[in-house]
Amino acid sequence: MRFIGPITIAPTIILMGMALSSVTAKLCAKQWWIAIMTTCLLGLFSQYMKKVRIPCAKSHPETKKKKYTGMFQVYAVMLAILVSIVVCAILTVSGALPSSPDEWGYEARTDTRLRSVEEARWFQMPYPGQFGQIRFNVAGIVGMLMAVIPSVLESIGDYHACARICGATPPPVHAINRGIFLEGIGCVLAGLWGTGVGLTSYSDNIAAIGITKIGSRRVTQVGAGLVVLMGMFGKFGALIGLIPAPVIGGLMLAVMGMISTIGISNLQVVDMNSSRNLFIVGVSLFTGIVVPPWVSAHPDSIELGKWFHTFTVLT
Repeated sequence: MRFIGPITIAPTIILMGMALSSVTAKLCAKQWWIAIMTTCLLGLFSQYMKKVRIPCAKSHPETKKKKYTGMFQVYAVMLAILVSIVVCAILTVSGALPSSPDEWGYEARTDTRLRSVEEARWFQMPYPGQFGQIRFNVAGIVGMLMAVIPSVLESIGDYHACARICGATPPPVHAINRGIFLEGIGCVLAGLWGTGVGLTSYSDNIAAIGITKIGSRRVTQVGAGLVVLMGMFGKFGALIGLIPAPVIGGLMLAVMGMISTIGISNLQVVDMNSSRNLFIVGVSLFTGIVVPPWVSAHPDSIELGKWFHTFTVLT
């Protein structure tokens, strides 16, 4: 960890936000006006209405004074989603959005996946081996390992970004080791339960902390418990899936941009007058921008054996 400092963390965090730029563009392109509206609503609630205080129904037990809460900042993401969904629902019912899947704007409708809600089970307890017998394959293990290593590096960047956005000191080595260890345990449990993806830190959650200004561990633990419980109710997951793609794209437009700026802020403690530091940051960023699109466009240009084919499928 002594070789990992702000100059190595900054490009990693910046590229984490930029890596999803193409995905964000595809989601926003489904209906640009809805995506832009969602981004503007998120900015309005989190930046311009964050000082608006809403009185609570319950007063302080000792002073008997009314309590006030910054609802617009705390629930900025949720409010932006709800308002955007309501607008999409109104446009769907009124017929303003096209009903043909081939027309632009169809993905902004709120009734495109209603059948999934009807077919989803009310309650389902996950259990190991529910999708078939558990098997171990050497090629699969090696391929997944090649995907885990960059994920670990990304997690280290996430930890530093989260600490910075919370105003905390950089995480010590033992805390980072503990985090990586628990991510590994989570991946093992996810594999046993038949989940096709690994568990890792997620940049969107860090951006949510920056927007809502809530970084309490208790809030995170309660939220995790609620997600576990809600994951057992299939109807709830299907309802979440009804969120229109442009709404998700609008959120990612703001969230991924914020992740990149968190990485840029790490450079304020780096001597950017040094040509060495400029070279390291510049080459790191440009390599991260140039190489992935080329590899995606020329998947057959690199041949390292059968294990590499597994890696290309996973990535």
